[in-house]
Amino acid sequence: MTKENRTIKRTLDTLQLLKDRQDPLTITQISSSLGIPRSSAFDIVSTLYEEGYIELGDNAQKTYVLGLKTFEIGAAYLQNNDLLPTTRPYLEKLMRMSQATAFLAIEDNGQLVYLDKVEAPTAIRTSAQLGSRNSMYCAGLGKALLATYPDQRVKEIFEKTEIIRLTDNTITDYTALSDDLSRIRSRGYAIDDREASPEVFCIAAPVFDSFGKGVAAISLAILYSNLNEKLIKKYSASITDSALQISKKLGYIRQRLY
Repeated sequence: MTKENRTIKRTLDTLQLLKDRQDPLTITQISSSLGIPRSSAFDIVSTLYEEGYIELGDNAQKTYVLGLKTFEIGAAYLQNNDLLPTTRPYLEKLMRMSQATAFLAIEDNGQLVYLDKVEAPTAIRTSAQLGSRNSMYCAGLGKALLATYPDQRVKEIFEKTEIIRLTDNTITDYTALSDDLSRIRSRGYAIDDREASPEVFCIAAPVFDSFGKGVAAISLAILYSNLNEKLIKKYSASITDSALQISKKLGYIRQRLY
């Protein structure tokens, strides 16, 4: 096991806290939230401020928010990631075809991370923001990726996730989730039938790299009341075709996703 540097860990925790809270925080609030001495929080905040990683949110109240440097680092990651430039045209095409929101997400440490989305002017607004995280068990994107993983990996992710029944349709049982993943592999795409939101139906499919590893997923988030079986069939065909075409551009050689 590698040795953890306490100061670096606290610094990273401070940046994570400011990202998750999305509200300007005082040094006292940062100290209290992280359970660290105020003097330590002061030193960390001062250094981050001087280096441009955080900024003053309110000068009078001395609150802090994430700074431009953090955006630059995130932008550099996205620029060096082949997924975004490869996937973006397909997301735009899916949005125009469906007039719904198209998403791209990856898995990190057992959670979904949203990398990109394209919203139609009339699309339902979702709470998923770029860079935000979500559980995998209740999202079409998450289940599309889970269906590419070995059973042991799926079980590990499920067991370390806080399982919450968000709607009447949320899957909260591991056996039920496993059965759903089997249906996804057979069907060729995942669905979130109002499992995370009572109004939203999602259709998702995985994206593979040249090694045949599921590295991302794309989806459409559609207002359930606007759907019928014909449209579900149309959108699912477009999603799976787009995911396969993206995968091929990343070096995937198989002719089907699952």
